[in-house]
Amino acid sequence: SLVDVLFFSPTSLIASLATLWLSCRVSNAVFSRLVKAPVNSESTSITAFILFLILPPATSLMGLGILAGTGAVAMASKYLIAIHKQHIFNPAAFSAVIISLTTSTDAAWWVIHPWMLPAVIIVGALIVRKLRKASMVFVFIGVAGIVAGYWNLQYYDNIRAFAWQFISTWPLLFMGMVMFTEPTTTPPTKKLQRIYAGIVGTLFGTPLAWGPLSMTAELALICGNIYSFLVSSRQRLVLHLSGKHEIARNTFEFSFTTQQRLPFQPGQYLEWTLPHATPHSRGSRRFFT
Repeated sequence: SLVDVLFFSPTSLIASLATLWLSCRVSNAVFSRLVKAPVNSESTSITAFILFLILPPATSLMGLGILAGTGAVAMASKYLIAIHKQHIFNPAAFSAVIISLTTSTDAAWWVIHPWMLPAVIIVGALIVRKLRKASMVFVFIGVAGIVAGYWNLQYYDNIRAFAWQFISTWPLLFMGMVMFTEPTTTPPTKKLQRIYAGIVGTLFGTPLAWGPLSMTAELALICGNIYSFLVSSRQRLVLHLSGKHEIARNTFEFSFTTQQRLPFQPGQYLEWTLPHATPHSRGSRRFFT
């Protein structure tokens, strides 16, 4: 932005990020208190940053107000559109769809820029590797490319020109590696994940339209979230500490109880969150059997 590569000024970028971060933090605290749910500050910050990268930066007070509202809608979707205390939709995608339907603001996906592409690829690859979702992401990219090529290849001189345009100007890689891989809205098994990837990839590459409503990347993702919810047996368990015992030097055993039924098979795992005020750089979430 400082060297005029991007179309937005540094001031608008900083103001937009600050507004989204503050809106998400405040509204998340309000909604979590209303429904008596633990606060996950990591998830809140991630959603704010994703919205910052896909929505057009504000250039007026009205624009900042729309961004603040978008952040509030994203947080509301996590707590109010939830079953068994588990949200259904990707918060950033859901709020982008709602704002586009209720205002004149559409997702700009300004992060999709040739000069931003190396950063998107590197960060996205690290996320995919961390979450071990490479096969799901490759299916999404492959299906999206085939479907988009079927509808658009006729407008290009050759496949190479289309492929470069598809990778560098469509929200393919950012959505596929950063938003599409959100663990809480992803099906639990590899087979279901690949079907999920095929559905979202097909919708992503197809120019569907129903009157004033047209298919967008964020709408394709929340349609896939519905499928994921239908095929997943998900619930959020709330545990209460019942005992703490030192079983060796500096080694403690913590015992928990829950009123909810927890059927499981040996080797299965869950993602656990321990909310506290001073988490270190790895955050407050871990996977354990």
